[in-house]
Amino acid sequence: MASAVNLEPSLVRLLGTAPERADMTSYPEHVHLILQSMEPHEPAAKDARTLVRKPIDLVAGRNWVVTVHDGPLRAFERIDASTEGDTRLGALDAAGFMASIADEVLADYLELAEGIEREIDQLDELALRQQCPRSSFRPSSWPA
Repeated sequence: MASAVNLEPSLVRLLGTAPERADMTSYPEHVHLILQSMEPHEPAAKDARTLVRKPIDLVAGRNWVVTVHDGPLRAFERIDASTEGDTRLGALDAAGFMASIADEVLADYLELAEGIEREIDQLDELALRQQCPRSSFRPSSWPA
């Protein structure tokens, strides 16, 4: 695959490694975008809200996109579900498709942030009412 789309050798070595942070690198013929997805831990631990970080490598050139990731991702499942039977998907260019993937990954972060915000609001309300012991101030979505 790397030779078919003329990937830089340095990029080929990076693909499939587990990068620690998001990044973007531009090459003469393509762009490499690293996203970090937060996914539910499988199989679920004691706390069903335990999350694991899963890096996603996106490499795009003119009229092609390659993704490298470990296992299924919710962002891709939503894209698949929303485009099933859509004959216009082929009209989307590589940049548009990469943007769609990035948008879905960011949507996951927003959903997580909203959940944390709801828990903080609940804790605020309990604290104002003075109805919870001090040990209850650890939001259940935070790691133990």
